[in-house]
Amino acid sequence: ALAIHYRLASGLAGEVERELGAAADRLGPDFHVQPGLLVHELKPRCADKGTALLQFMKEPPFAGRLPFAIGDDCTDVDAFRAAESLGGVG
Repeated sequence: ALAIHYRLASGLAGEVERELGAAADRLGPDFHVQPGLLVHELKPRCADKGTALLQFMKEPPFAGRLPFAIGDDCTDVDAFRAAESLGGVG
């Protein structure tokens, strides 16, 4: 995944979206662009923050612990759900 934040250059939003869209097109249907608050992310469709959290929780030092997920973006919702599915907090 690749995230381009443009908080200090909000005038570049359109250019960032176009360039990442072109990159997603070149990579094929397994990738997409996810817009956020002053950020655009180029991401694989098969993974998100929730699937990443579930993978982390299988490995030391996370295995056997309860996850606590925080965030402020729509892309964080998958992590919240994953954390809660394991008895943690999202």
